[in-house]
Amino acid sequence: PHRLEPVGYVKGASFDKDSNKVVAKTTNTLELKKKRAMEIGMAPFKSLLQTGFMMWMSGNSINIFSIMITAMIVMNTAKSL
Repeated sequence: PHRLEPVGYVKGASFDKDSNKVVAKTTNTLELKKKRAMEIGMAPFKSLLQTGFMMWMSGNSINIFSIMITAMIVMNTAKSL
């Protein structure tokens, strides 16, 4: 049975900064953190086109559909902030 190792653990490697494995692992982790941070930061803008299309499709009359879409847009904006 293969066991999963904890994040950042390198089996059999020395933990001095000159070890290529430890430095490569740290660089990879930093790149993943930067990528994840960018995904979180750009998430509100990804839904902007869909939100605009839904507002356009709801029309200018007042009915339950347009009220629900407007409420959803306000709630999603507040959550993303």
